[in-house]
Amino acid sequence: MFASLRLGAVLFFAFISQASAQGSLTNVTVDDASPSVRYLNGWSPGPSLYIQLDTSKLFNGTWHDTTHYTQDINTKEMHVNFTGVAVYLYAVIANQPSGKPFDAFADYEFLLDDVVVGEYRHEVEDTTDFFYNVPIYVNTTLPDKEHRFSVLIDSTEKPFSYYF
Repeated sequence: MFASLRLGAVLFFAFISQASAQGSLTNVTVDDASPSVRYLNGWSPGPSLYIQLDTSKLFNGTWHDTTHYTQDINTKEMHVNFTGVAVYLYAVIANQPSGKPFDAFADYEFLLDDVVVGEYRHEVEDTTDFFYNVPIYVNTTLPDKEHRFSVLIDSTEKPFSYYF
């Protein structure tokens, strides 16, 4: 039986916005601990009792996590508003960490302005390594306006966890 724990993808956002006066692009990075990120339905800040990440490889050394079970009624959600022409979402992806066994399957759905724009899936690989700074969603063709970006975690296929 798999351990009941929180795992998933440690994420950070990078947004590209166009500076109106100069016409040049500006990169804005949003960390998981930023008050501009809104979490719904059961997220917790790291660290975890079960998983020890290399915080030197994490943006600002922090993360949030949640666990989703197939019988969960509420979708786990994360939202951030930004103004810009591009969005990059990076994650730490788990495989088979040493210690207690668990299913590190990943299945995330992405919405931009409340429209589904993509999905990221990762089947567990035969390694104990975490994959750090994996781009799991990239969109460089946005109109320069305010956007709402969301990550939904609601798989009915099998349980999984998520780090942001």
